[in-house]
Amino acid sequence: MGEFDSYLNDGEKLLYTTEGKAEYLGFTDSRVIYLGLKGLFSQEKQFKDIRYSHISSVALSFTSNFLILMAGIALCIVALILSTEIAEMMWLIIPGLVLVVVYFFTRKTTIIFVTEQEKIPFRFKGTEALDMATTISKIVRKYE
Repeated sequence: MGEFDSYLNDGEKLLYTTEGKAEYLGFTDSRVIYLGLKGLFSQEKQFKDIRYSHISSVALSFTSNFLILMAGIALCIVALILSTEIAEMMWLIIPGLVLVVVYFFTRKTTIIFVTEQEKIPFRFKGTEALDMATTISKIVRKYE
């Protein structure tokens, strides 16, 4: 990935990369490279380099709006209980199912690298965040 070319040391191999909302992670055979933008509207670049041996733990966090899920489920249950005809039922079930799907697609996943000095969060984008986090955790543990 071109973003990391200028940050690699001689002989260092890039093993895995991933892209977040406004940030990138690169995993080499010796360290994690974090590239991001500092601030919400700033274009100031941020760089962090973390040796695997300095990472004490890797945590995964999911955040989402639980009320969207509950509203979707409630609409489906109300439709099943109160409606006598299929046409009536669909007026509530379809919006309910849409809310359930929206809940899962708006869920945000963050992986947090914990070192002695700080916690470094990385926010994933996309629906494969759990697979990426598993791969990242394996790389960190293999090269620590």
